[in-house]
This record gives sequence, C-alpha cells and structure tokens, in this order.
Amino acid sequence: MRTGYKNNRVGRRYWLVVVLSLLVASGTAGVAGEGAEDAIAPAPGSADLLVGVRTAIQRGDWERALELANEALHSGATKVPVLLLQAQIYAGVGNVEKQRQALQLAVALDNSLCEPRLVLARLEENRGLWQRAGELYQQAIDADANCRAAYLRLAALYENNAQPHQALKVLQQAVNNNPNDTFLLTALADMYKRRHLLAQGEAVYAQIIKVGDDAVKAAAYGGLGEIYMQVEQYADAFECYVKAAQLQDEPTSVHTAGSEQIFGAADKAVADALEQAWKSFTAHVQGGPVAREEAYVAVRAAAEQIYQIKQFAAQIKVPPALQPIHNQRQLFYSVAYEAAFTAQVYLDTGNKRLRDAAGQRRYQADRERKVLATLSSP
Repeated sequence: MRTGYKNNRVGRRYWLVVVLSLLVASGTAGVAGEGAEDAIAPAPGSADLLVGVRTAIQRGDWERALELANEALHSGATKVPVLLLQAQIYAGVGNVEKQRQALQLAVALDNSLCEPRLVLARLEENRGLWQRAGELYQQAIDADANCRAAYLRLAALYENNAQPHQALKVLQQAVNNNPNDTFLLTALADMYKRRHLLAQGEAVYAQIIKVGDDAVKAAAYGGLGEIYMQVEQYADAFECYVKAAQLQDEPTSVHTAGSEQIFGAADKAVADALEQAWKSFTAHVQGGPVAREEAYVAVRAAAEQIYQIKQFAAQIKVPPALQPIHNQRQLFYSVAYEAAFTAQVYLDTGNKRLRDAAGQRRYQADRERKVLATLSSP
C-alpha cells in the first residue's frame, strides 16, 4: 500500500510540473506576441507628430521641429515623409550636409520621388558637381515625365556647360512628352532662336500660337519676329511685331518699347524692299538680263509692301517724345512708296520722265532714311 501511495504522489507531482510548464510557456508566448505586434504597428499618434513637425517648420522653430521629427521616426511613422521634413529642417538651419543625407535616404527608399531629386541636384550644382546634378535631373524626369522644372534645369545645366546639343535634346524630349505645355514650347523655341535655327524655331512658335492664350501668343510672335530680324527678313519681322502689339494693346496705340521694336523692323523692311526692287529696276533700265516683267513684279511687290507699312504708321499714336521721329519716319515711307510706285508706272507706260522722277524719288528716300537714322540713334 505504501508503495502505491508513493507512486501516485510522484505521478501527481509530475503532472503538476507539466501543467505549470505549459502555463509558463503560454504566458511567455503571449508576452512575445504582444511585443512583435508593437514593433510592427506604428504607435498611435505618429500622424499627429508629423502635423506638429510641419507646424513647427512654419513657425521657424527648427529645434522643436527636429525633436518631433526624431520622435516620429522612433514612434514607427513612415520614414520617407519624416526624412523629407528633416531635409526641410536642415535646410532651414543651414546644415547642407545633413539635408543632403536626409534627401538621399528618402530617394533611396522611394524611387518615384521627383522634387527631392531636384533639390539634391541643385545642391550638387552648388558644389560644382554638374555631371552628378545632371544625373539627378534625369532621374527626376524618369520619375515624372511631366516635371517641367527638371527639363528646364537640366537644359540650362547643359547649356551653361557648353553642351547646347544636349540641351536641345532635353527640351525636345520635354515637348514630345508635353506637347501643349507652352512654357516648355517657349523654352525650346527660344533655344532655337539663340542657335539661329530658323525653320525649327518657326515650327515651334507656330505651335505656341496655336495652343497658347493671347499673352503667350504675343510673346511667341515677338520671339518669331526676333528670328526674322536675325535672318534679315524684315517684312516678316514687322508683321510679327504688329500682331504681338495687337494682342496686347489697342491696334492704334503703341508704347515706347513696342514702337521701337515695330518700327525698327518697319524701317529696315521699307529700305530693304526698295533696295531689292531697285536692283531689278536698274538692271532692266540699263539693258541688263532682267526682263521688264521681272522688274515690274519686283517694284510692284515693293510698292505694295511699303504702302501697307506706310498706312500702318499713319494710324499709330506714339508718345509725344517720339513724335518728331515718327514724323520723319512717315516722310521716309511716303517718299520710298512714291519711288517704287513711279518706277512701276514707268514700266507700264515707258515714259522716260517717269523713269527720271522715280530715280529722283529714290535718291530722296535715301536721304530721308539717313535723317531718320540720325534721329533714331541714341
């Protein structure tokens, strides 16, 4: 009996140990599970911490902002927004190196970020590392094909470092991706203008005029006029400047700057038209290879062009300070028109007195143009 009792007592102790072991293990497992969940899930209030960081940044309280940002990171907040806020804070206190580190961590964690790469690129530019800056701008474009600033800054970077062809490629890519962005279109057209690429510039300015509002169209006409002035197509330049003025002002009123641009082109257009017509006219009169029909077409076209400019000038109200110059300009236009028209009539009739009169008017037109040039010079 004693032996049985002893065995039973040992058995009870054994099961008691087993039960206690299971209870301890179960309690330990429960504690471990709770700890794992806490490590994964963000602590309550992390969003409020980010709001606090932004508020402190707005107040310029950089120390408090950094304190809250660090707390947000430790609380389990998503890292990228906190890193971007930290970059703002470090920029505010002038710690460029820590700003760069925060931005680099952010873009390493999120490859789709565009704006932080723009900031990083600018920091690299400031350090003189323009090639690294170029890589970052290109990464920003890859992240967002609609990022206008990335295209413009990358193009400027290439142009400033004597790589205009690369700059053109960037802006062409920008326009291909954003065909109705008048800002990018204008940047590309202006670069064509600086490179004296007439045909390409004409095409892009035409696209701007097609899709832009009145202010944008006026600027495009102005840019196109500048291209025409570069290649000495003065009549085309004059027409563009007039259209630009009409989109901005009353058609019969031109401000000082506008009048200088418009009539600078008009003066050259009148002088050029008369000179080109007179070459054909003189060659025919002197028995050269120019037929009467060819000379007639040349002087008639010149007369028509000069007449249009003359009529436009007559409608324009200029500031009082410019009135003496404007009067002289109108005199030059009138005499130039008379010279071309008289030459045209001579070719119609063969009257030698008209031929001589045309020559006299041509001589007078040259004289009035010189007077105008003297008055217009600073």
